[in-house]
Amino acid sequence: MRDLLRSGVAGQAAALRDGRVGAVELTEAVRAAVEELNSRVNAFFEVSAESALREAAVPDECPAGSRGALHGVPVAIEQENDIAGSVTTFGGRANHTPAAADSGIVGRLRRAGAVISGKATMPEFGLWPFTEAEATGRTGNPWNAGHTAGGSSVVRLPPSPPQWWRQPSAETAVGRSGFPLRVAASSVSSRSGGGSARRRIRIAGSHRVCCPAGSARSGLPIGVQLVGRFHDDPAIMALAGQVERALTWADHWPPS
Repeated sequence: MRDLLRSGVAGQAAALRDGRVGAVELTEAVRAAVEELNSRVNAFFEVSAESALREAAVPDECPAGSRGALHGVPVAIEQENDIAGSVTTFGGRANHTPAAADSGIVGRLRRAGAVISGKATMPEFGLWPFTEAEATGRTGNPWNAGHTAGGSSVVRLPPSPPQWWRQPSAETAVGRSGFPLRVAASSVSSRSGGGSARRRIRIAGSHRVCCPAGSARSGLPIGVQLVGRFHDDPAIMALAGQVERALTWADHWPPS
């Protein structure tokens, strides 16, 4: 089961499709892993143990032809996204009212068959490049206990400062021409709330993803940030997949 837990969304979805594991069994395994590790890293603010098992029972009874791409895969939601019946805290203590409905992101995940396993910690109001808040405490970095986790779930290691260069084979890699994708260097430290590059990217409406690309002498991973054009998810995700396969960092895990 440990190998399955480390196989990522794609590996778990494949195992569920092939019948090698059931959604309830996988959800119970995820819950057990959270119980074992969360006291050390403090990654989960809220664990939806009972509701997740109820949700997982539905995919197990779903006919094969009606299953979504994430059929039965447990996922965690950051505290800034609404889950019906749960308080959206944004990492703080100000809000006490449970959300009336799922956010668009959570709704799409559910329609794809995902099982909501709980809510992950985040910096208060998403303001800081480190995950530490009065309401939730400090979230540790599993690669090095002396460091905090990064402050973003999308760009795991904020760029500081960015150094831009062209990726010569980007257009060929994703089957496109006329638009140069760019890659930004990303370091293990950050200044001023995530770096000016992220703010410019966000204002432009460009999509970005961070892929682990190596490690520093401290043991922390170093990532490359890939930035695509406005509303072009497929291109940037295709390139990120190629980078991940080429660098094989998906097979690297923190020390136990």
